[in-house]
Parts: sequence; C-alpha cells; structure tokens
Amino acid sequence: CCFVLGAAGAGKTKLWETLAAAQTHLNYGGGPTIHQALNPKAVTTNDLYGYMHPVTKEPYDGIISKMMRDYSRMENDIPKWIILDGDIDAEWIESMNTVMDDNKVLTLVSNERIPLTASMRLIFEISHLRNASPATVSRAGVIFLNESDIGWRPYVTTWVETMGDQKVATTLEQLFDQYVAPMLDHMKREKWRHVTPLMDFAMVQTLCKLLEGLLTRENAPPGSDKEVYEAYFQYAAIWALGGGFNVEKGNDMRKVFSDHWRSEFAKSSVRFPDEGLVFDYFISKDDKRPAPWSEVIHEYKHDSDGNFSDILVPTLDTTRIGFLANMLLDLNKPIMLVGGPGTAKTSLLQMLLKAQDPDTNVHFNINFNSFTGAESLQPMLEQPLEKKTGSSFGPPGTKKLIYFIDDFNMPAPDAYGTQSAIELARQQIDYGGFYDLKKLTFKSVVNTMFVGAMNPTSGSFSIIDRMQRHFATFACPFPDQEVCRRIYGQILAGHLEAFPSSVQNVGAVVTEAAIALHTLVADNFLPNAIKFHYQWNLRELSNVFQGLLQATPAVFGSSVQMLVRLFVHEAHRVYQDRLVDEADCIRFTEQVQKVVKEKLNTVGKEEVLLATPLIFASFAGDADDHVVGPIPTIDELSAVLNKKLREYNENFARMDLVLFEDAMAHVCRISRIINRPRGNALLIGVGGSGKQSLTRLAAFISSYDVFQIKLTPTYGMNDFKEDLFNLYFKVGLKSAQVTFVFTDQHIFDERMLVYFNNLLSTGVIPDLHTDEDKDNIVNGIRAEVKAAGLLDSRDNCWDFFISKVRDNLHVVLCMSPVGDAFRVRCRKFPALCGCSAINYFHPWPRDALVSVADKFLADVEMEVPEVRAACAQHMAFVHSSVGETALRYKAAERRNVYTTPKSFLELIALYKSLLAGNRATLDMLQTRLESGLVKLKESSAQVADMQVQLQEESVVVENKKVEVDALLVQVGQESNIAEEESAKAAVEAEKVAVIQSEVAEFKAQCEQDLLAAEPALAAAAEALNLLNKSALTELKSLTSPPKEVLSVTAAVAYMLAPPGVNLKKVDVSWGGSKKMMASVENFLQALLNFDKDNFDLQAKEYVRKYTGPADSPDPTFNYDYMKSKSFAAAGLCAWVVNICIYHDIFLEVEPKRKKLAEAEAKLDDANRKLADVHARVKMLNDKCAALQQQLSEATDEKNGLIEKAERTAKRLNLAERLVNGLKDEGVRWGEGVESLREQKLLLIGDILVSSSFIAYIGPFNMIYRRDLINQQWLPDMVARQIPMSENLNPQKKLSDDATVAQWNSEGLPADELSIDNGAIITTCTRWPLIIDPQLQGVTWIKRKEEKNGLINIQLSQRGYMDKLVKGVEEGSPILIENIGETIDAVLEPVISRGFISKGHRLILKLGDKEVDVACAKDEDGTPLAKPLFKLYVQTKLPNPDYIPEIQAQTTLINFSVTADGLRDQLLAQVVNHERPELELSRAQLLDEQNEYTIRLSELEDDLLYRLANAEGDILSDESLIASLEATKVTVHEVEVKKRESEHTYGEIAKARDTYEPVAARGALVYFLVDDLSVIEHMYHYSLASFDRVFNRALRKAPPHDEPAQRISNLSDVVTLAAFQFVTRGLFERHRLIFATKLALDVLQASGELSAEDVDLLVRPPAAHDTHNPLASWMSNATWDAVVALAEAKPGVFGALPEDMDGSWKRWKEWTETETPELEPLPQDWKRLSAFHRLVLMRALRPDRMHLATEHWVKDSMGAAYVEALPFDLEATFEDASASVPIFFLLSPGVDPVVPVRQLGHQMGKTEEQGKFVTVSLGQGQEPVAEKALDKMYVEGGWAMLQNIELVARWLPKLEKKLESLIEGAHPDFRVFLSALPQKVVPVPILQNSIKLTNEPPSGLKANMLRAYMLFDGTVWENSSKQSELKAIVFALCFFHSVVCE
Repeated sequence: CCFVLGAAGAGKTKLWETLAAAQTHLNYGGGPTIHQALNPKAVTTNDLYGYMHPVTKEPYDGIISKMMRDYSRMENDIPKWIILDGDIDAEWIESMNTVMDDNKVLTLVSNERIPLTASMRLIFEISHLRNASPATVSRAGVIFLNESDIGWRPYVTTWVETMGDQKVATTLEQLFDQYVAPMLDHMKREKWRHVTPLMDFAMVQTLCKLLEGLLTRENAPPGSDKEVYEAYFQYAAIWALGGGFNVEKGNDMRKVFSDHWRSEFAKSSVRFPDEGLVFDYFISKDDKRPAPWSEVIHEYKHDSDGNFSDILVPTLDTTRIGFLANMLLDLNKPIMLVGGPGTAKTSLLQMLLKAQDPDTNVHFNINFNSFTGAESLQPMLEQPLEKKTGSSFGPPGTKKLIYFIDDFNMPAPDAYGTQSAIELARQQIDYGGFYDLKKLTFKSVVNTMFVGAMNPTSGSFSIIDRMQRHFATFACPFPDQEVCRRIYGQILAGHLEAFPSSVQNVGAVVTEAAIALHTLVADNFLPNAIKFHYQWNLRELSNVFQGLLQATPAVFGSSVQMLVRLFVHEAHRVYQDRLVDEADCIRFTEQVQKVVKEKLNTVGKEEVLLATPLIFASFAGDADDHVVGPIPTIDELSAVLNKKLREYNENFARMDLVLFEDAMAHVCRISRIINRPRGNALLIGVGGSGKQSLTRLAAFISSYDVFQIKLTPTYGMNDFKEDLFNLYFKVGLKSAQVTFVFTDQHIFDERMLVYFNNLLSTGVIPDLHTDEDKDNIVNGIRAEVKAAGLLDSRDNCWDFFISKVRDNLHVVLCMSPVGDAFRVRCRKFPALCGCSAINYFHPWPRDALVSVADKFLADVEMEVPEVRAACAQHMAFVHSSVGETALRYKAAERRNVYTTPKSFLELIALYKSLLAGNRATLDMLQTRLESGLVKLKESSAQVADMQVQLQEESVVVENKKVEVDALLVQVGQESNIAEEESAKAAVEAEKVAVIQSEVAEFKAQCEQDLLAAEPALAAAAEALNLLNKSALTELKSLTSPPKEVLSVTAAVAYMLAPPGVNLKKVDVSWGGSKKMMASVENFLQALLNFDKDNFDLQAKEYVRKYTGPADSPDPTFNYDYMKSKSFAAAGLCAWVVNICIYHDIFLEVEPKRKKLAEAEAKLDDANRKLADVHARVKMLNDKCAALQQQLSEATDEKNGLIEKAERTAKRLNLAERLVNGLKDEGVRWGEGVESLREQKLLLIGDILVSSSFIAYIGPFNMIYRRDLINQQWLPDMVARQIPMSENLNPQKKLSDDATVAQWNSEGLPADELSIDNGAIITTCTRWPLIIDPQLQGVTWIKRKEEKNGLINIQLSQRGYMDKLVKGVEEGSPILIENIGETIDAVLEPVISRGFISKGHRLILKLGDKEVDVACAKDEDGTPLAKPLFKLYVQTKLPNPDYIPEIQAQTTLINFSVTADGLRDQLLAQVVNHERPELELSRAQLLDEQNEYTIRLSELEDDLLYRLANAEGDILSDESLIASLEATKVTVHEVEVKKRESEHTYGEIAKARDTYEPVAARGALVYFLVDDLSVIEHMYHYSLASFDRVFNRALRKAPPHDEPAQRISNLSDVVTLAAFQFVTRGLFERHRLIFATKLALDVLQASGELSAEDVDLLVRPPAAHDTHNPLASWMSNATWDAVVALAEAKPGVFGALPEDMDGSWKRWKEWTETETPELEPLPQDWKRLSAFHRLVLMRALRPDRMHLATEHWVKDSMGAAYVEALPFDLEATFEDASASVPIFFLLSPGVDPVVPVRQLGHQMGKTEEQGKFVTVSLGQGQEPVAEKALDKMYVEGGWAMLQNIELVARWLPKLEKKLESLIEGAHPDFRVFLSALPQKVVPVPILQNSIKLTNEPPSGLKANMLRAYMLFDGTVWENSSKQSELKAIVFALCFFHSVVCE
C-alpha cells in the first residue's frame, strides 16, 4: 500500500501512470499492469463496501469489494492496482485497516473475507493525511510530491512541442520564462489572493489553452515575428494569471495586477496603453496591437415587449469574458466564473450556452445546494446521456454536452471537509466517468465538459484545489458606476422612447440618482450575523429599474415628477423593505432625501417628490386594471382594499382583517411583487404578523389562485413532489396564475428547500419530471411555441414551458426571523434570498395597535367613547410592555417570550368575550337576587291579609255544610222511584229480545235461499254482455237459421211478450223473430229490463218446451251447443236458461218472504212498547242525575272552601317561616344587588386587566408577573382613568374561593403562581401550552378532567391521531403530553383552532381528512360554533424556546415549581416521615376545608337559584320552603364545621412549622441543582429524582430525642445527600462551583450572610485612580481592590487601607507567603470571619482563590463537600431502576463499559448469558440499539448505548423509546447510556437519568481513593499474605497518584 501525497498539479497521477506504463513496457509480472481508479468519496460507504439489508438481511456488494474479489480471483502475477483517488476520512479508511496490515484481508458485513494477493496493490492518491489516524499512516508507504518538485515547466515543455515548429516552441518557452515565472514568483511573494485559491499549475494550464485558441493560423501565420507571439502571449498571460483577481474589501487587485504588469514589462516590445487596466484591451487582428474592448461592445437594442429577465446589456465584462469563454468552450476547456451575488455570472454563461450551435452542442443546467451529494448528483449527470456502446454513455448523436453547474461551492462539506458531489464531478473529469451503483461497473462518459459559476462568499467559499485546477477561472467583478450607468441608462432610455421628450430627458438623471442611492446603501448597510441578507448587488438595482419600466405613457403622460416619485417608491420597496428595524429604515430615508436633494433637485421640490403617502400599485384607480399608477391618499387606498376584502370574504373563508396603514402598505408591496413575471416574495416576520392573510388578499386582487400544501401524518417528500408536479402542469400548460404560499411551519424536511432553491433560481427541478413526463409536456405546449414564432424543437418547448412556469407561479415564502434556522436556511439555499423580493414585517407600530383595538372595540357597549379610546390605548400599552419585559426576562432568566400581532388580536377577542360573559353573569346574578328579594317582600306583605281571609272562609264553610245535607235526603227519595220503573223496563226488554231472535233467524234463512239464485242471475247478465249490435245484426241477417236458433228466438219471444197477451198468437217464426229484433238497441234494452221476479208463469211454460224441464234440460238448448250455430243465439240461449233457473228459485223463496214480513211487523210493535217504557225510565233517571249533580257540586264547593281555608292557613305558615328564616339573607341580598351594580360599572377595567393577565402573563415567573401587573398595567389604568376595582387581583376576578378549593382538592399546588396558572388554564381561549418540568400541572389536569373522560395522548404513541380525532368528535378533554420544542405540522389546525363552519357544522381539517367537531347546542338543540372538546398541551422541557407562531397560537404557561410550592410539598414529605399521623390529619382537614368551602358555595347558589327561579306562587310550594329551610340549616352546620376545621388546621400547622427548616433547605438545594444546567447542558435533574434523594435522606438521618437537633440532622443529611447525588455526575471543574454556591445559599438563608456580602465575593467592587502607597510590592489593581472593599464595607474593612499602609511589612509577608490561605492574618485581622477572609483573599491573592474557597467550604459545610467522591457504580446502581437509566458523562480516556461489565459479572448480567448488550452508536447502529432495548426489556437484561451524541437525529426517537419502555418492563431491565457533553442530548433523558462521571479527580488523596477502590474484598480474600499485599497495593496506588498529579 502506498500513499501518493501532494497538492493539485503536483504530478501524482502521472507518477503512477508512468510507473504502470514502465511495468507494462518491461512486461513486469508477465503482462500489462492493470488498474482501476475509484474516488471513495464519490460514493457512500454502503456503495463502497456493500451492506446488509436491515430487513431482509440480504447482503449487497460494493464497488471496492467487487474490484478486490475480481482481482483476487485472477490466477496470474500481472500487477493489479486499485487506485483510491480521494480524501481519506475515518469512516471509509478504517475498514481498510485489515487490508493494509499483516492480515491483508478485506472483511465485509456478510463475513466474506477477500484477500489482498501478492500481485495486488492499493495506491491512495490524496492531498493530505489530516483525517488519517497514526495507525493508518503507519500501514503504508508515503510519497510526498511538493508543488514545486515537478512544477509546471515539464508540462509547458511538452505542450510547446504541439504548437508548431521548433522556432515557435523556442519563442514560447522564452516567453514563459520572461513573463510567467517572474509574475508567479511576485504573486507568491506579495501574497496576492485571487477571488478563489488558484494553483500555479492551473493558471499555466489555462494560459496554454488560451494560447491554443489565440495562436491560430489567422492570428499568427507561420513565420510570424516574435512580437506577434508576444502580443498574444501577453494577452493570454494577463487573463490566465490575473483573470482571477477581483475587487475585495476595497482592494482592487485587478488594478494592482495591471499596474505591476505595466511597470514590470514596460520594456517589452508590446506595451499596453496607460488608460484603464490591461484587462480593458484585446489584440487587434489587423495590427497585432492592443485595442480597447470598448470599441467592439455591441449596441443595446431595447425590446419593449420582451421580458425584463431576458435583458442583457452588452458591457465590457460580458464582451471580454464572453470572448474568452467561447474560445475555451471550443477547446473543451472547463470554465468557471467566480463572483459575488448579482454579478451576472449565471446570466452570462447561460447566454453563451444558448448561443452555441444546437446541432453540435447541448447544455444541461445543474444547481448545487447544501443538500447536493454524489448520490443526488449522479442521476442528474446521467439524465441527458444515452447509451453508446457497452459501458460508454454520451449525449445524443455526435453532439457535445456541456454541464453548467451553478453555485459550485454550495454542497455542504461532510465531517471531514469533503463535498461528495464535487468529488463525483472530479472523478468524471479525471477518469472520464463514474460507477454504475447497481452493476458496480465503470460507466465511461464521452463528449462532455463542465462550466461552472460560484459565489466565493457563500457555501464552502472555495472548492478542493484538485477540482479547481481543471477550470479556467475568471472573476466577475461588480460593475463600477460607469458600467451601471451604461447598463441601466440604456434600458431606461429605451423604455422612455414612447414618452414625451420631457420625460425622456429626465431618464439620465433618474439613472444617476439610482446608482448614487445604491452606492450609499451598499456602503452604509453592511451585512452581519443578523442582517445577513444585506447583500446589495445588481439584482437590487435591476429590481428598481424593473419597477420603473412599469410606467406607461397612458398613466404617467408627461409628468416628470410622477416618474421620479415612482423611482423613489421603487427604491423604498427594493431597499427599505429588506431592512430589519426602524432605525435602519430611518437611516435609509435620510439617504433617499440626500440623493433627491443632490441629484433630483432640478426635477422638483424635495417636499413634492417625497410627499407621503408614496404609493404606486397595479390596482390604482380600479383594482381590476393591473396598470401601475399612483394612489394619492390613504383613504382611496383603504376604499379599494376594503372593497376587495369584502369581495374576498363573500367568496372564501372570512378574514376579519383591520386594514390599518401598515397592513395596506404590505398588501401593496406583496401585490407589487407577485404582479411581476417571476415575481417571488420572501416575507420575513414573526408568526401572527399577517403574512399569509395579506398574501391571500393580494393574490385575490390580482385574480390569482392560492395554493398551500396540506400536511397529513403521512405527507412526505413524494407527496410534496406530486404537489409541485401538479402546480407545474397547472401554471405551465393551463396558463393559470398561482400564488404558492409556503411557511416555515410547512417544512417537515429540509430537503423541501432544495426544490424551492431550484424553482426560484432556474425553475428546473431535476428529479420532478421523468422523460415520459417531459415528452407529454413538450407535446402539450408545442402549439404555443409555434404560435410564439419559435422553432418547436424539444429543447425550445421545454425552455418555453419552464419560462411559463417561472412567469406564472409566484412563490411567497413566509419565514420567521427568530432563531438561527432562517439564517442557516438562507445560507444553505441562497436562492431563497437572492431570487425573491424581501418584505420585512416589522412589529406593529403603536398607532396600528390602537387602530386595530378601536375597530374591534367599536361594538362593545361603554359609558362614553373616551373610555373605549382609553381601553384601546391601554391594550397597546400592555402589548408593548410585555415585549419590553420579555427582553429583560430573557436577559435575566434566559427564557424567550414573544409577542406577535396575533397575540394582540387574541387579547382583544378575549377581552370582548370575557366582558360579554361577565356582564351576562352579573345580570343573571342581579336578576336572581332581585327576584329573591321581590318574593321575600311579597311574602311579608301577604301575612296580615291571609289572617283575615282565613276567618271569613271558616264561616262560609259551615253554611255550605247545612245546604249539602238537605240536598242529600231529596236525592235518595227520587232514586227509589227510578229504580222501580227500571225493573219494569227490564221485563219488557226480555220479551222483545225473544221476538228479535226468532225474526233474525227466519230472515237469515230467506236471504240464504235468495243467494242461491244469484249465480243464475249473474250468468244471464253475462250472457247479455256477450251480445252486441254486430252479433245481433248478423243473427238477424240470416235467411234460414237452424232449428236450434229458431228455438232460442221463440223462447225469447214468449218471455218478452207483453203481460196479458194471448201467448198462442205470439209470432215465434223467423220472420216474427226478425221483427222482434228489428231495433237491436231496443231489443237489447228489453232484455236488460226484463222483470225477472214477475216472470209470467204461462209464458214460462211455453219457454220450458224449448229449454226442457229444470231437472232434465234439453241438451241442445245451452250456450256451448248453441255457440256452434250462432254466437248471438248462444248468448240469448244462456240468458233464457239462467232467467228460468232464477225464477224457479224465486218461486220457492217468495212464501217465506211473506212470513218474514209478518214477523217483522210483530217485532216493530214490541219495540214500540219497549221504547215507551225506556222513555219513562230515562225521565226518572235524568231527574235523579240532576239532583245528584246538584249534590256533587254542593259537596265540591264545600270541600273547596275547606281546602281553601286550609291553604290559606298553610300559606300563612309558610310565609311566616320564609320571611323569618331568610331575614338575614334578605339583607345580604340587598347589599349584593348594590354590589353587583357597582361591579358592572367597574367591569370594563377589571376585565381589561384580567384578559391581559390571561393573554400575556403565563410565560413569566412570579417576580415579573407582579412587576407587569402592579408596576405597569395598574398604574397605566389609573392614569387613563379607566374604571376598575381598588386593589384589583386578576386571579380573584377569574376564580372564587370555592373554585380554588376545588382545584386544590384535585391536586393543584396551593402557592400563588399555581393558582394563577389554574385561573389562566380554565379561562383562556387559546389552548394552554404548559411548561411543566415537575409534572405538577399535568397531574392536576389529569385528576381534574378524569371524570370527563380525559383522552391522554403522547406523540410517540402509534395511532395518536385516531385518539385525537375521537376526542374532537366526542367533545372530550384531550391532553397531549411531553411535546418537544416543535409541534408536528399536522397538529397545526388543532393548535391554531382552525375551525371551519359549514352550515350548522363545525369541522376541522386534519391533513386531507375533515373531522366533525362536537359543539355545544342552544335551547332549541341547534349546534353553536363552540367546540366542546378541550385541549391541553404539556412539555417536560424546563426552558423550551417555542417559536412566536406557537406562542401566538397557544397560551404559554410556566408551571415550573416555585419556592413556596416546593417548600409546601417537601414539608408534607418531612412531616409524613416524622409524624405521619399529623400529616394524615392535616390532609383530611385540608380536604374537609376545601369540601366545606365548595359546599357552602353550592348551597348558597342553590338557595338563591331555587328561590329566584320558583315559578308561580312561591308560598304554595311547601317542598321549596322546606328545602330552603333545610339548606339554611345545612349552611349553618357547615359554617360551624368550617370554623372548627380552620381552628384545628391552624393548630396542626403550628406543629408542622417545626419542620419547615428542613423543607426550606430542600427547596434551596433543589433550585440550586436546577440552575446547574446554566453551567452545562448535561446537568439537568428532575424533581422526581430529587424527591427520591430527599426521601432516602430522611430515612438515613440519625435519630435524636431533641426536636431541634433532629431537625438539624435532617437538614444536614438532606443537604449532603443531594450534594453527593449531584456531584457524582459533575465534572471536576464544576464541583467546587456547586459546593461554593451551595455554601453561599445555605449561609445566606440562615442569615449568616447578606446579599451584600455575597456580592462582595461574586461581584467585587472596584475603585479607580487611587494613590497606591504600597506600589513597591503591591500592584495598583490590588490596592484599588483594597480601597474598594473599605468603601463598600466600612464596618468590616474600613481600616484596612490605613492598617496595610502602617503595617505594610507584616501584610507583605502574609501576602507573599506560598499558602496565605493557611496562614493567620496579621494583627487583629486574624479575628476576621472566614467569609470576609475569603473576600480579602480575592482582593489580595486571587491566584489562591481556588484553594482558599475549598478551605472556606470545608470550614462552613464540612469536609465532605470538598472531597471528591470515588467512582462507585455499585452504589449508584441501587438508585437505578427499569425506568431510571444510568448516564455516563464521558471525558477523555474514560471507558464506562469496563465497570458496567464488571458489575454485570457480579449480578449475572453477562454477554455470554445474553443478558448484556452494548451498542456503540454511529452510522447505521440505531436499529441495532432499538432491537437491543426491546430484547432486554422483555428478558430483563442490561442494554448499554455508547456515544449517543453521535446520532443526534435519532435521540428524540430514543427519548420516546425510553418512555415507552417504562410500563411493563422486566424488573431486572436496566439501561446504561454514555455521551460526551453535547447539547443534542434531549433534556427529558437527562432529567430522568442518574448521571455519573468517572473523570480522573484532582488531588493526591482523591486519586489514591479512586485507585484503591478498584480492589474489592475478593482480592484480599484470595491472598495468603493479605497484609503484605495491601501494603504493596497501597504503595502502587500512592505511586500512581503521584504520577497523575
């Protein structure tokens, strides 16, 4: 193995290539030397070595493993080389160690072992060994090639031989010696820096290529003079050596180079003119002399119809660089343009590439960004290629493909400084291709070359020299003022050609002013870390003139001043809108005034040109015109925008916007941006500033569609790409205008910004469209391309499509400037800032706040308008005061609190809601009290009246009783008579019933006989129905009918014969029959009307002759037979037969019918008799009933009078009871009514403060809360004379004692901050977001909402969205626990309360799903727009930094434990341990007190409610009166019990207060421990872990009978236990800090030290310029410190300066001793207290403070507080559990695995038993770690995860994983973690862990203890000579400790 090491161009590659060629030439090894080259940094580690699929476990091969396997299988001795040409890093080179050492084997993940055979070699071609370990370097030979070892001369010597004959070669070599060598030496000597680092060899290569292009036969014919070659050589050398120089930080390196060139080569035969720079000239083909480039610059022709983005004005730079670039492109020499943003690098190269012959050249654009890596670049490089032959690929046909890579240096370097994308491109340039990552074979890429552009101030600033050397590098300087004047002057002049001459004449003046202003801005507004986007380049200047080109003659006419005002307006928009604060805006305004005054004073007066408002908009006049024009007044602008807002609200979801002046200005700005082609906006402002809402309005005004992505739990990059694909289709093919609104809240993956970067910069997103998609797009747009007059080639169609997309798709990025994310994103993705117009949203001004408040308060009822105005002013003051307080809060507490406009709007909405609700409540209470009072007064007034009424009613009742008795006798007599007559009627009724039965039976029999005749009658009728006119006519027309027919007609004739006629004379012949049927209608009617009941019997006898007798009918006389003769005759036959049958039956029934008639007559007679009897009975009964009714009424009247009298008596009793029982309440209620009336008047101010309290106060601690309320808000209320209560406490206004008692019983701590928080949580309208590191808030919420069906959610749970949806739909309370600093974007609609009304439905969009929100309903059951569900969000992070958007959407509440709250909790624990019965009684009494308070409130409310809501007469409701009396009794009993309980509780409290010092000490220590995270992020501790330590300490404290001593013991043990628990996890450098702070706090709490004393030590006073009498031995600084001590503490140190001056020898002796901290102070100062001695030590000997502090802590607290604890894992393990991991904080040289493994052996947890797993985290080890945790969780083993800080992205998942493993874990399950101190470790993991450090301690004793503890008892027990062994071990430990020290 060999390292070939050296800089770019040092000859490394040629070295091994020459050696390979030599071996091949010598046939070394029996054949040609074969080699394969690979850049290991151009592929991933998996692609390099192969990998194992994490799921299928299938092994996949790698490139290098395939190479080695192929070579190792070759059974010959031919040399085989593997060239690894790429930087070394620790990741890939370590896997080669086994190949490079004596093993010579490559071991793969699949356990395959590939040997390195004797004929195989590894050659590493590298630039450096920075990242190689010593072990790696030692395994290979190293050949170092310096840049000058070979140098550039051999290359030149070889090259000149290709340039012609020997004379030319000699001439060129002389010229290289004459010009190049001295110039390169001078540049090195003077340390001139190019725009990017360039190697000498690279510049010489560029020079040679330039000469190849210049020394053509046309320019230098054969035989030309040396002067010709020298002229072209100078020109080429100037650009090759000096083309990379630029103007940098005011230093014009081009001028320096030019001046030196002229002076150095002044005597050369070819001299450049003195004017300008040498770069300003080219060599004329005519006279071979320098000629100025300015003579050949093309003239610019303005195209009024063209796009501004397509304008490129030819300049000096574009002309000369274009010439060089075209020449080098023809020579296949890669080109790179390097320059700052906005220097037209990209535009120039794109113009050159587009100008190439499309038949021979094609180009492909690639934009690099920070995410571009080799794995993403390779598909882009392959995209335009097609397969040629075998493994050869190239562009289509014989064309040359030019890759244009923009932002070449943007890819983010990896941990080892390598940019893999650039390494891949370098591999293609160096070796002509790259590897197929599937086939693992080399792809040869032909006919390609690279050009590039990069900004040296962004990305990695430069690229690796091995890549840079391939390019001819030219700097693109920012144009000077003359060039800018030429560019923009020509553009503006071209546009103004259509204007009057007066306007045209002012164009030059405006151009001059624009350039002057740009220069001023660039010079005065410099970028820094916050103002990183203050980059002022040609883009800004172009944007100003693009705005000027919006002017039209129709609008501007001949108004010169209007054009100038448009320029001023555009300048403000382009420059001022980028400025971050008001101070910069003011400075910019001053700059504008200066330019207008100096440059535009000839156009008009300054006050006219700068008059406000200065507004130009595309909707001027009419919002639909889209013509830019001025809007003269704010009122006109307001009218237009408010009209559009109303139209918007009619068509879309309502936006309740207040368009104050600033808001309208932002609408105009956004509209201005998106109305332009390729207009993209970057809106910067905190959340809630209105960025999205105003964008929607601006887009609506422009008639654009608005698009936003819809995040769902499953939304990923593929969904995002699909959205982009659809957008491209819509705007590119459908020509829709779309505004794409995208916020930083939508960024779920930073890779999304890669797409925006490409979209904004070029519009081309490489992996968005497949080839098939492109074909479809090309075909879809081809017609438009032809219509535009362009050739419809594939490239033209695609470019046309992309151009349309860029013109029609307007991206509006809404970003927050808070934090570093925005700055980092803009640095990684420069197009975000560079290719979009920035509009900075500053905080709303005070006037805007007041304006908004005024509008929303307009509909609030107030006494006078002045109060409403004062309220609006106070709201604005509150908002501002919170912002100012937040700055102080951050400085003091390091907590970020943000105020946003949305917060202010929420304040207003909350105020209106609370005010309306409280007014309604007070009205209801007042109505209830007044109603109760009215009813009490009414009852009192009725008592006397009811007493008189009762006496009168008693007399009436007695009289009524006598009348009723007389009436009762009469009724009895009449009833007897009626009964006798009723008996007679019953006898007659029985007789009639018998007759009725007989008649009914006989009648039924007759009817049954008649029914038998019915069928015959029906048959006869049916027969007639069969006859019709035609049938009878047919029958009649027969001349000689059959005999049978004649029989039928004869029978009919007899039947129809008139009554009484002689039947013998009836003509029955056929003739007679025909006469009978002469009129068919009459004949049929006669048949129908035949009287069947009175059928003549004689006629019947004649008929029977034909039909036959009834019992023996004639067989021929029937229907069936007759039908064969005649259909009509058959019908007549059937009629005759059936009539005869009917008549036969009728004759039988007729006698019976006569008898029936007689019986019915008899029945009628009997019924008449019965009716007479009944009438008599009825008359008697009616008389009895009348008497009975009279008796009943008299009786009812009597009873009514009795009841009335009783009611009166009862009402009298109830009234007396009610009036006497509620006499006290009546007085109190009367007072209450008056109080409520007063409260209503003061409600305006009370609710104003309370709503401010709810909206803003939550994030602050108690100190800042009191300051805001008492020192700022209330004084402002008083000053503005807003009515409010005296001594107003917002918490008391928001809750009452009963409510607080209820909260306390549910677990809410009783301290003031917690109760405030409870009031905020229960009244806020935004969902509460609770900062709850000690879990006090979440515990209360769980108990509070448990009865309401609380749904508990953790985002780590699977299916948490389903639980959330369920809660929303069912209206249940929802608790989201333990969120991080960011909230999943999917939850944003819930968090922001993004409800949408659809009819009576309220829905919530969660991603693509619409969820119905359960809502409250009104009295009619109609749903209200008020969701029933409640959402609580909680985080365990102690100090989360939530972005403003989240703080605006939620009510942030700081629930961190307070000193008072913690002291109460710890006191409860102490008392519970010491006197459990006392604590139990206290807890019971506390519950009783809370219950009594709640019960009293409920009873009082119930009493008043029932009285006030009683319907009708209250004195008639006995149950109500009784209930009210019972309630009154209960209230009295409860009050008595409450007083007794309070007394008992007070006695218990006195007893408990004895232990208060222990609780106070515990609280003091906890808050000190909690502050340790300020020192180091890893020092986070939870209250739960502290509680464990605290309780364990209570158990270990030594007992004592004396209470005072027992309390002292408890305090000491608690302090020491907490100290030891913490210090075992502290690094050595922090232990003394912790001990000292603990000592200071303890002594200060005990009163031994004051705050002033502590300040003396921590912040010592200073005195200056004092006379030092001891200057001979004491420094002035020390003497100043002494004097300052005397002045600060005269009572202690007042005499010190004088004493030191008088006794200076003693003080000098003490001060200069080696250990002054151990020596007594001179004279009486030895009696100085230990602390003041320490203060003095700091002043005199600060170098000894460390040891002096140790001694002081030891004296103050004890030796245990300064001695380092030995590392004791076994003792620590006792505190660990399945839910409490052990966390090792690593320090250099410490391996925690060893002690864990040793402890595991003792406890049976070993790797051999499968009970101990250790995972060293790094790339790809996360799944292994998760699997280990899961396995040990079930089996009860130990899992140790090492170096978790290396997998920062996985740590949030680990946090959730550890949480999920708490429940159900095996009791023996343990987790061990280790990490170096890094901020990436999540706080919850640290809080929940026991932290351990094993850092080597300082001090001889500590080191000896640490070493000696390594030997346990088994060592001594196993020795036969224990004493000797112990002595030897002690000596060894002593020696080891001395060495360590």
